[in-house]
Amino acid sequence: MSNWLWIGSSTLLCLQWITIHLSGIHPPPELQALSAGLAIFGAAFLLSWAAELAQLEIPQSLAIALLALIAVLPEYAVDMYFAWVAGKDPKYTAFAMANMTGANRLLIGVGWAAVVITVWLKSGRRGIALEPEHKIEIFYLGLATIYSFIIPFKGRLDLMDAAVLVTIFAFYMRAAAKASHVEPELEGPAEMVESWGQGPRRFFTVAFFSTRDSLSSSPQSLLPKDFWPPVARLGLKSSSWSSGSRPWHPSRRSSLSRSYSRCACSRE
Repeated sequence: MSNWLWIGSSTLLCLQWITIHLSGIHPPPELQALSAGLAIFGAAFLLSWAAELAQLEIPQSLAIALLALIAVLPEYAVDMYFAWVAGKDPKYTAFAMANMTGANRLLIGVGWAAVVITVWLKSGRRGIALEPEHKIEIFYLGLATIYSFIIPFKGRLDLMDAAVLVTIFAFYMRAAAKASHVEPELEGPAEMVESWGQGPRRFFTVAFFSTRDSLSSSPQSLLPKDFWPPVARLGLKSSSWSSGSRPWHPSRRSSLSRSYSRCACSRE
């Protein structure tokens, strides 16, 4: 019963945001932020169960890679918006770079440290012994980190950097797909879904992943309108635009954002 309660409550937290988004309702910013935050909270549980169940079908490293990719898709959409508009308006350049590097600074500076501190407070151990299976992630993450030190000395981020970093990620996904397969020890809702058999398990694995992905606003609501004509020529289709939303412009930034932009641009 408790497993059903966990799955049901997490799903409802996601559905309430999807319903608000698709209905066209525009609640006050405070309620909208609360609704989105609750949806993300519920989606985090669905993603964790999906990643555990996926390890029954694919290697753990590949499951974690897919989990990370889905989790950061909204961040990519926002960064695409800033980068596209920065090509025409240099005022957006600082925002594109800050959005791209901010999450990494939080992950490395706070996220990793928080894990070690939590283990230390819980068990008194001052370090975490990594499993041999994690050597793939450590190697490619270290490789990308080492290359990233070259970018500040160049003073620019160009197509060559993009090609190198995408290549590193492609090799990482290839290595993750070939990693050894280890049966996970499932608990809670993931264990319950696994007991239903292969067909239902695969269905709910895809459903859990898809629910998180659907929480992101459609790309059309995040990217400028003139982004889509060249995309359409590549064979991709876009949905109709919502005429009720106003395009974001630097003039609508907060004073803190404007100060950050001036500071970042002065350093350039």
